[in-house]
Amino acid sequence: MVDLAARFQVSVEVMLRRLAEVGEFKLDWAPVLVRRQAHGFEIEHAVYPPWLKVHLPPPKRGTNFSEWFRPSETADRILKRQLDEGCLEAKFLPISGSKAIYELRFYRTD
Repeated sequence: MVDLAARFQVSVEVMLRRLAEVGEFKLDWAPVLVRRQAHGFEIEHAVYPPWLKVHLPPPKRGTNFSEWFRPSETADRILKRQLDEGCLEAKFLPISGSKAIYELRFYRTD
């Protein structure tokens, strides 16, 4: 996403919006663009596909990511939230000194 944004000379947020419009995030993953603040990372833009709606409330710009995601455990820059039907993971991917993406993925436990 970062490389595509640079290639087309647009912001990462614009690239995320466009990829969401064309249906790139319908499966089991979604990106959340965040900015570092004094108290953690605040959401700037989040892709909110149908599969995520059953697990988390709508993300709002300016909300602290950890308060929205509410992880039950943390390991190696991956936040995990246990659910009845599986696990939701948020992997931290730095973009710049102040911006990053959390890559959300859902893993079913059968």
